[in-house]
Amino acid sequence: MSLRSVRKTAENIKKLEIQGAKNIALAAVRSLKKVKEKEYDQAVSLLKASRPTEPMMRNILDYITHKKDEGYSLKEAISFAEKLAEDSGKEVVEVGKEKIFNNYKILTHCHSSTVMNILKKAWAEGKRFEVYACEARPRYQGRITAKELAKTGIPVTLIVDSAARYYMNYFDIVLVGGDAFTAEGYLINKVGTGTIALAAHEAKTDFAVAIELLKYDPATGSGKPEPIEERNPKEVWEKPPKNVKIKNPAFDVTPPEYIDLVITNKGITNPYSIQQMAKEHYPWLVK
Repeated sequence: MSLRSVRKTAENIKKLEIQGAKNIALAAVRSLKKVKEKEYDQAVSLLKASRPTEPMMRNILDYITHKKDEGYSLKEAISFAEKLAEDSGKEVVEVGKEKIFNNYKILTHCHSSTVMNILKKAWAEGKRFEVYACEARPRYQGRITAKELAKTGIPVTLIVDSAARYYMNYFDIVLVGGDAFTAEGYLINKVGTGTIALAAHEAKTDFAVAIELLKYDPATGSGKPEPIEERNPKEVWEKPPKNVKIKNPAFDVTPPEYIDLVITNKGITNPYSIQQMAKEHYPWLVK
């Protein structure tokens, strides 16, 4: 019975009812609060299997194990992990808000709670700017972004993903979140991000990523590639004609040379320095 919350959370993560890497990590940690010690390993396996491209969740769960190995109880370790996830999110917002300036025209893609909180904090502090949001097909997470911004009072325009290049010269900066960074500095984010980064590079528009260092995937340090999740083809076309095949990758890969700056919870850096920063601030993370 105590695994019920874990199974429910894992299912909600699979269905994208919980979105955003930080929100997923926090939901995973909180689902463990009623788990018995003997069920811990099984619970962690269920959560890690819910989505393949979620290193922040995996890292936070590994941090619980790390704290347990240091002698803390499961309850204490969960509390440490929850605080770590919450604090890292707040810290990246404080760093990121300083990169938003008056009269800025900003493009974002998909729905990142980190990006949303940066924009909301900058707006609350009196900065005035406008945002364009890509739809992020096929699940249209960009509509969530547009609704949130509109409720805050931030001027927002929704565009189809393929219109990003058409408008690129209009923007001062592209600001996206991220699901993972590899040891080589590659960004894994919502499919379409790489195309937008290429268009920004062509237009000489700054391309910025706001991301917690906990989204660095230590497995890539030994050469293991970051898995790219293939989602249900029905998300793209529920009843396609006969003989029509559909591919539905959830993420794509943006090379480091198309990333101008990385906004982390420990300061501004470049994609090539992510591994070193993660090792410096979270030595338990880098195997």
